[in-house]
Amino acid sequence: MADTDQPVAAYQKILDRLYDNATYSAQAYFEAAKGAEFLGKVIVFLPALMAACAGALVALDFSKAWGIAAAAAGLVSATGSFLGAERKAPSFRESARRYTQLRHKIASAADLATFASVKDLAEIVKKLEVEYSEIVGRDEPVSNRYFNRASRRVKRGKV
Repeated sequence: MADTDQPVAAYQKILDRLYDNATYSAQAYFEAAKGAEFLGKVIVFLPALMAACAGALVALDFSKAWGIAAAAAGLVSATGSFLGAERKAPSFRESARRYTQLRHKIASAADLATFASVKDLAEIVKKLEVEYSEIVGRDEPVSNRYFNRASRRVKRGKV
């Protein structure tokens, strides 16, 4: 390997690492978005459904104790709705999209790495590292459960 090939190989290694990080992050945020959306719907819909059923039972002259169940379920549903149970899903989805866009930029840079001068390659890698850091700095972290689910998908090639 010539001396000029060594820096290119080093930058290629950095690009590979950035690509892997962006891949896992994108998938983790997609998983988190799906989970937040599902949880948000469950926290609002199921208690509201339970409140409606319990209220109907009271209206049909069943025990008035069902009224307490209706009130409690209604309170849970209202709280979930007020707090915006689904509010994290769009944020997670947007983060996933930013990581995916960055992945595409990294892949393009990696394809062009052998044709760029070392100086140009250094500049490209630095810009991509800064962009990755900015995305990481803005994002709300996802739970390990979503990252582990994403890791399994990436390793199986299901992304």
